This record gives sequence, C-alpha cells and structure tokens, in this order.
Amino acid sequence: MITRKQQAEAAANYNQQRTNELRERLGDKQPVKAKTFFVWTLQAQHEDRSGTVRAGKQAKAEYLYTAPKWMLDRGLIVDAADGQVPVREGQSDIFEF
Repeated sequence: MITRKQQAEAAANYNQQRTNELRERLGDKQPVKAKTFFVWTLQAQHEDRSGTVRAGKQAKAEYLYTAPKWMLDRGLIVDAADGQVPVREGQSDIFEF
C-alpha cells in the first residue's frame, strides 16, 4: 500500500519533471542576445493589452539586449540591426534623411 508521503513525493517529482519539460519547450532556458538591441513589432503591439508597447520602439529594459527565444519565435521582437524594424506609414525613419 502506498502511503500519503510516497504519493506526495511521486506527485512532486512528476510536477517538477513536467515543469522542466514545458520550460524547455517554451524556450525559458534559451536566452538570445541581440546584435544591437531588440525592438517591438506590430504583432507585439496588437497583443499588448496595456497599450504601452509601440512597434519600432525599444523593448523593455529587461528584454533590450537579452530576451527569451520564444519572444523571437512568436514575432514579438526583432533585432534592430536586422533592418526589419516596422515603421508605420506616414512616419519617416531617421536613416531616410
């Protein structure tokens, strides 16, 4: 017969294993470094509920130079050095002058 202690230990081990698998799948352990810095994309602006994220602007300080891989995979941020920084229509980029 399994005791409650053994059952609790087995559940804790299973939960820890599943948590580690999910973190690995989501890319929590895979930080990506930017060549220059990361900027937000239109996708991030559309998904942001607070209204503070603007496409083409620098990412938050915690994600400015190093960000989790899943943010790049979902298209929320891009490296500013790649030249894929989205600029809204009607706005000029500083490099156009």
